Amino acid sequence: FNGHDTSELTSNEHIKAYPFDETEGAAGNLWRVGGAKLLCIKGAPEKLLPLCDVPNDMLYTVQNKQISYGQQGYNVLAVAYAKLDDDAPIPEKISEAHYSFMGLLAFENQTQDYVPAAIHNCRRAGVRVIMTTGDSAETALAIAQRIGIRGNTVVTGDMLMSGEQIDFSDVCAFARITA
Repeated sequence: FNGHDTSELTSNEHIKAYPFDETEGAAGNLWRVGGAKLLCIKGAPEKLLPLCDVPNDMLYTVQNKQISYGQQGYNVLAVAYAKLDDDAPIPEKISEAHYSFMGLLAFENQTQDYVPAAIHNCRRAGVRVIMTTGDSAETALAIAQRIGIRGNTVVTGDMLMSGEQIDFSDVCAFARITA
C-alpha cells in the first residue's frame, strides 16, 4: 500500500455478506464505514447496470466498453455501491438496493500454452469441444477462437432458461453459466 496506513480499512464493521448468486449475477458485502452503511457489489455488468443510476449517454459508453473488453478476451465485472440510511432495513438480496455505478474491471483471461494443442488433438480424435464459462458471450467467443474451438455461436444461461429453440450445431461455448 505504498506506506499508507491501512489500519482504518480493517476497523470497519462487516455487517453482511452476499455470496455470488446466479440470478443476481453479483456478490457483495455490507459494511459500516465511518457510521454509514455501505453496500459494495461486483458482478456481471448486464445484471448490475439496471440497478444503478447511469445517464443514458454514459450507459451507452459503458456497454460499448464492456463489449470491446469482452471481444478482446477480458473477463469484465461492474462495481457499484449503495449508501444505506441508518434506519433502512438491511436488504435480503443485492437487487433490493439502488446503487451508484463506480466502473468496470477488466481482467485478462490467460490460457495455458498447451490448450490449443489439446483442442486440436481432440478434434483429430473426432471429439467436439465446447467451452463452458461464467464469462460474457463476447469473452467466451474471443477465448474459444483464441484456443481453436470451432464454431461461432455462444449460448448463454439466460437463453437456456428462456426455453427458446436453439440450434446447437455451431455452438463453440456456453457463457454466463455455472455447473
